Amino acid sequence: MSHSRKTQGFSTECPPSPAEHDRTPIQF
Repeated sequence: MSHSRKTQGFSTECPPSPAEHDRTPIQF
């Protein structure tokens, strides 16, 4: 779980909502 990577590629990997990605595990 790299926060730096999530911050850079949040548009592709993590959902647009910070609260959503916080409650949703980044396994995709």
